[in-house]
Amino acid sequence: MAEYNEPQLFKIINYKKDKKSDIYSLGVLLWEISSGRPPFLGYSRIVLGSHISYLDLREKPVEGTPLEYQQLYQKCWNGDPDLRPDIDEVYEALSNMSGPTNQIRSLSLQIRPLFPPDLTDFLRVLPKHRKFRGFSGFVAYRKACLLRAKNQGLNLPLSTISSIASILWRNESVDIKNTFLDIAKQVTHIYDFHNAQFGNISNYIIEIRHQNLH
Repeated sequence: MAEYNEPQLFKIINYKKDKKSDIYSLGVLLWEISSGRPPFLGYSRIVLGSHISYLDLREKPVEGTPLEYQQLYQKCWNGDPDLRPDIDEVYEALSNMSGPTNQIRSLSLQIRPLFPPDLTDFLRVLPKHRKFRGFSGFVAYRKACLLRAKNQGLNLPLSTISSIASILWRNESVDIKNTFLDIAKQVTHIYDFHNAQFGNISNYIIEIRHQNLH
């Protein structure tokens, strides 16, 4: 989504995102939490990318936002990646604040996946979603966050949940990450088996129809 993408993505062909890209997106998320609304409402997505990259378009601070919180998200979305803080600096700054950061902690607790994860939660989406290639441990974790948010009745933008999932994932233990990696492997295996069986059935039906025509 253009709203959360750094200027370099629009300026540089084949630009590859890195950790500093995540920090930029996090800065936009921090603004979104303090404002209570998605960024750049009313802007055309056709021109939004060029305005962000060439006109340095950023959202304005909402009245009542603590100055240190405002300065933090503005550092995060700095146009120069080298001037953005790293994730440890962001966490340290947030840990010394109250106000909007309480909402971040609350949201994180509400959407953090239950452990251990239930494989059936992921299998339930198999009939609806067919793009399971490259289903990594983090993708499984993010899907678990989305399911948890839905079960909690949280009416949050997908981008917000995804960003919080990225933050949570960075701080999960190796054991938890490995567990979700195993889940991802199981889902991929089942998906491949499902597609293979579906393909066999489809080929069989085509063969029968071909025979009936002759």
